[in-house]
Amino acid sequence: SIRLTYLIRNLLNKEIFNQMSGNLGTVLDIGGGSFYKNLNKSTWNKYIVLEPTKDSLPPDDQMRNVESLTYSDEIIPLPDNSVDTVFIIQVLQFIFNPIKLISETKRVLRANGRIFILVPQSGNLHGIPYHYHNFTRFWLEKIFKDNSFEIIYYKAMGGAWRTIASRIFLMFWPVLGHKYYSDPRFKSRGILFWISFPFQFLTALIIFPIALLLSLFDIKEEANNHFMIGQKIIK
Repeated sequence: SIRLTYLIRNLLNKEIFNQMSGNLGTVLDIGGGSFYKNLNKSTWNKYIVLEPTKDSLPPDDQMRNVESLTYSDEIIPLPDNSVDTVFIIQVLQFIFNPIKLISETKRVLRANGRIFILVPQSGNLHGIPYHYHNFTRFWLEKIFKDNSFEIIYYKAMGGAWRTIASRIFLMFWPVLGHKYYSDPRFKSRGILFWISFPFQFLTALIIFPIALLLSLFDIKEEANNHFMIGQKIIK
């Protein structure tokens, strides 16, 4: 289910891969796992994947110049001015102190280096118990300004109708007991829930394709995700 969700994300958000095309220099990918395998239009000198635990790390890939590192407390174990590109793709919601982490990316980025961030504004609860935040465009703009990142690209990914479709698609995974989406506190749902469940599911089946169709003409103020690229400016 998680792989399917990421596959749909990649298909719907092809623009992020277009923006990542070309040579990226030395790349730091925070929490990206094997995301680099999707970057068919990109090259790099070195690609560093940073994860909080060794279990989350992909194996070092010498053929593609990929290395793996762990970190803790939002401290990036790299020297100042040591990378050209930072990716934080659908990860910031799992970072307890995102302001501290963004400050760290400023430290390790070289002058004119770029940071690519994709964050959810309306994401269903997932990655339990580590889903701490959803974000607005205004939060991104403020954190970029505070860290001397000039915004060089922005796109609202999806809108209100895609949000509705996404929420319906992911709505029933907790009911099925999927650990990635389920909060143990709400494990017991009661008899009235189960009596109404067939009606809920039928309603979702009807609304989902309609919302998906209407997402072609979406309401961008209620973006499903925000994609922003910043460049480090030395004042």
